Amino acid sequence: MDSPVISLLFMLSFIAIAALYILTLTNTLKAVAPENRKMQIGMLWLFFIPIFHLFWHFIIVDKISESIKAEYLSKGKNVPEFKPGYGFGMITSICWTIGFMISVITSRMETQINPIRMTSGLISILGIITWIAYWVK
Repeated sequence: MDSPVISLLFMLSFIAIAALYILTLTNTLKAVAPENRKMQIGMLWLFFIPIFHLFWHFIIVDKISESIKAEYLSKGKNVPEFKPGYGFGMITSICWTIGFMISVITSRMETQINPIRMTSGLISILGIITWIAYWVK
C-alpha cells in the first residue's frame, strides 16, 4: 500500500479508538449523579483537539476521579481508592506528554536510531499500556 493510504488508515483507526474511549468516559460520567459530576459530559469531546488533548487528558482524569469519589461518598460507600483511576490516568497523561515532547525534539535530528528515540518509544509503549489499564478501570 502507498504511504498516504497507510497514514489515512492509521489516522481513521486512531479517531475510531479515541471516540470509543470518550464514549466509555461519557458513560462513566452518566453513571454519576449530576450533582456529583465535576465536569460536564460534553467537555470530554475537547479531547479531539490536536496537541490540546495532551493537557486536557490531565483535566479529564482528575475530574472523572473526583466525580467517582463524590458518587461513592454521596451514597455512603467506602471509596475503593483515594482517587479512583487517578494513578493510571496520570501516568498515561505524563507518558503521552513526554513522548510528544521527545518526538518534537528528535524530529529535527538526522539519525534515525538513537537512545533518545528509543526512550520515546518505550515511554509511548508504557503510555499505551497504562491507557488501556485506565480505560478498563
